[in-house]
Amino acid sequence: QEADHVRAHNNPANLLTERGDHKSAADHYFRAAERSEGLTHHISAAHAARRIGDWATPQKLQHSLLHSLRANERPHDRTQPFPLLSTPSATAIDQLHAASQMAKAYAGTEAVGHEPVPLLATQPRLRIGYVSSDLHDHATTHLLVEVLELHDRMRFEIVAFDYSVDRRSAYRTRILEAFDRVIPVIGLSDTEVARRISAEKIAIAVDLKAWTTGGGPQILARP
Repeated sequence: QEADHVRAHNNPANLLTERGDHKSAADHYFRAAERSEGLTHHISAAHAARRIGDWATPQKLQHSLLHSLRANERPHDRTQPFPLLSTPSATAIDQLHAASQMAKAYAGTEAVGHEPVPLLATQPRLRIGYVSSDLHDHATTHLLVEVLELHDRMRFEIVAFDYSVDRRSAYRTRILEAFDRVIPVIGLSDTEVARRISAEKIAIAVDLKAWTTGGGPQILARP
C-alpha cells in the first residue's frame, strides 16, 4: 500500500531528475500525478514528459490541471510557475494566478529592514545586487556576463551575492571579474542573505534564479 503513496513516486522522481535519468523520472512523476489531485504533481508530470518528447501525457493532464487552477479548486496548492510556462494552453492570467498562489507561501516570512528607497537612490553610484547560484559555466552566465561588463561604472556599482558551487572555469572567472564586488553567501540562511543585501545598501536587487532549480525566491520575499 505504501508503494502507491504519492511521495513514494515523487521523491524518487526528484532524485532521478538530479541524476539526469529523465525518462525514469517522468514515469515516477506521472505515477505521482495519478495518485494525487495536487496541481504541483500534475504540472511536474506534464513538464517531465515534455522533456523526453512525450507529448501525449501532457495533453491528458493539462485540461484538468488548467480547469482546476482557473476554478481555484485548490487555492492552497503551491503551483509551480516555471513548468507552467511549457503548457501551451496556459494564459498570462494562469501564470499570474500560479505566481500568486506561490507567493502566498512567503507572505509570513521574517521581515528584514531596509533603508528607504529615496535615501538609497541618493548614493553617488546606484548600487545593484545580483543574487545567483549560476555564476559558473552556466547559461545564465553565458547570457549575462557581457551585460555586466557593459554597466556604466560611473553611475552604477554592481555587487554579486554568490551562492554558486565553485566550479572553476573561464566563465566563472570572467563573470566574477565583471562585478565590482563579490560577496559569497553559500551556506547562509535565506534571512542571513537578505540581511547581507540590506547591510550593503542595495538599491535594486535582482534574483537571477527565480523559480528554477536551486533558486531562492524566499531571499527577496522578505519585506
